[in-house]
Amino acid sequence: MTSLDRNIGLVRRKRSIAYCAFVEGTETEGLIQAVASTVKASFFPFRTSSELSSFLGQQKESVCLIVLEAHIAEIVSVARMAASSAPLAELVLLANDEQQTYLQQQLGPAPRLGKHWQFVSPATLQFVRSLESAYQRADQRRATRTTLDRFNARLTTPRESVDDRELRQLIISDRFLSSVLESTFDAVIMIDRVGNIAAFNPSAEKLFGRTQQQVLSHPIGTLSSGDWQKQIGLLIESNRTGELVQSSIEVEAGTKHVEVSVTPVYDTARNTIATSLIVRDITSRIQAEHALRTNEKLAAVGRLASSIAHEINNPLDAVTNLVYIARQLAVDPEVQKYLDLADHELRRISSITSQTLRFHKQATAPKLVTAEELLESVLVVYQARVLNSGVGLQRRLRAPKPLSCFEGEIRQVLNNLVGNAIDAMHGTGGRLLLRSRESTNWKDGEKGVIITVADTGSGMSRPTIKKIFEPFYTTKGMMGTGLGLWISSEIVARHHGILRVRSSQEALASGTVFTLFLPYVAASR
Repeated sequence: MTSLDRNIGLVRRKRSIAYCAFVEGTETEGLIQAVASTVKASFFPFRTSSELSSFLGQQKESVCLIVLEAHIAEIVSVARMAASSAPLAELVLLANDEQQTYLQQQLGPAPRLGKHWQFVSPATLQFVRSLESAYQRADQRRATRTTLDRFNARLTTPRESVDDRELRQLIISDRFLSSVLESTFDAVIMIDRVGNIAAFNPSAEKLFGRTQQQVLSHPIGTLSSGDWQKQIGLLIESNRTGELVQSSIEVEAGTKHVEVSVTPVYDTARNTIATSLIVRDITSRIQAEHALRTNEKLAAVGRLASSIAHEINNPLDAVTNLVYIARQLAVDPEVQKYLDLADHELRRISSITSQTLRFHKQATAPKLVTAEELLESVLVVYQARVLNSGVGLQRRLRAPKPLSCFEGEIRQVLNNLVGNAIDAMHGTGGRLLLRSRESTNWKDGEKGVIITVADTGSGMSRPTIKKIFEPFYTTKGMMGTGLGLWISSEIVARHHGILRVRSSQEALASGTVFTLFLPYVAASR
C-alpha cells in the first residue's frame, strides 16, 4: 500500500491540508501538522509530486490548503498543477527571501497560479498565523460556494413559478445559508427582481447601521444617499457577474468607502430571479493609500527643504564673514549696532538651516544627547509659529544627563507633540510648557528622563483620547494624516519608553499634557 493509499484511507474530516516536501519529520512539517490540528483539518504529507497530483485528483473538493516546499523538484510546474487541480484552495510556497527572488523570476509576470497563492517564509514568527489565515480564507470560500450551489439548486427545481414573496421566504428559512451569511466578514445583501431587499446579513447590519427588520422589502437604493444610489442602480442594471464597483456610503460614524460586486441568480430558463450583492468595507485601504500619497509628498517636501537649506549655507557663510569684517571696520556706534543685529539674525538663520538638515538626516547609530538639546532643536523650527500664535513659552529643563537614542527619531516625536500643542492653541493663544527631569520607571526600576509637553488649549474628550494613537485618526480634518501620534508611539516603543497623555476640557483648567519617559539607554544599536 502506497502512502497515497494510506492517506486517502485516513480521510475523516471534510477539510484537509496537503503538504509536499522531500524530507520527512522536519520541524516545519510538525508546525503544519499542529495548524491542521488547531483548525480541525486532516493532514496529508507527500514526498513526491506524483503522489500529490493523484491525491488532488481524488480529493480536491476537501483540500483547503496546499503547502509546497520551495526545494522540491520542478516547483513551478508542481505549483501550477496544484493551483489548477484545486482552484478554491489556498496555495502557499514555503521559501526564504533568496528562494522567493528566484521563484519570482521563474514564475515571470504571469505566474498562472490562480488568485489564491502567496509566499511564506518558514523562519518568521508569522509562519503559523499565515497558514491559519490562509486555511480560514479557503474554508470560507468553499462554504460560500457550497451554499450558493445548494441555493441555486433549490431555486432551479422545476416548479410552476417562484414569486418574490416565496423567494424571500426561501432565503430567510434556509438555516444553512443563514449560518454562512452570519459568519462571513463581508456584507451580503439579497434583492428580489424589483430591487427590494430580501436578506441582510449581520455584517451588512454592522456596516450600514441598520437591522434586517428595518430594511427588508425596502429598495436597495434607500440604504444610503449620494454615490450609493446612483452607482448601485447602474451596477445591478449591468447584470455582469463579478464586476467590482467602488462607492461610498453615509453612516452615523461618517463616510465609509466600499467595494461592491454583484452575482445574478437565475432560474432554469436563465431568467434573473434574484441578485446577490457582496459589499466590502475598504475604508482603511483608502485611508492607507491617501496617507501614503500624503507621506510621499511630505517626504518630497522634506528632501526639497533639506536641499534648499544645504544650498543656503554657502552664501550664508559668505555673508556672515562679510558682516564680521564690517563689524571690525565700523567706527560709527549706530552702524556697529545695526551690524550686531544683522549678525544675530544671520546666526538665527544658520541655526534654522542646520536644524532642517538634521531633521532630514536620519542617524544610523544611537547618539548621546540631552533632553535640553532635543527640545531646543525643535523650538528653533517652531519659534516663528509660537510668536505668531500669541503663545507664551515656559521652560523648566532639569535633566542634564545625556541619554542614548536615535536623535532624529526622538526629535520627530517631540516635533509632533510641540506642533500639536501649538495647533491646540491656534487663534486663542495660551501657554506652552516644556519640562524635563530625571525619573525612574517604577515597573522595572530603570532610570531615565521624563520630558513633558503641555498646552492650555481646549483639551480632548475621553473618546478622542482613546483613539489618538490609532492610525488615520485625526481631529484636524483634511489638514491631518492621523499618523503623527501613531508613528510617535511606535518610535517610543522601539526606544523602550512610555508615552502618556491626560487632558481636561473644564472651563478654567482646560489643556493637554503629554509625558514621554525614555531610559538612559533607550537604544543600544
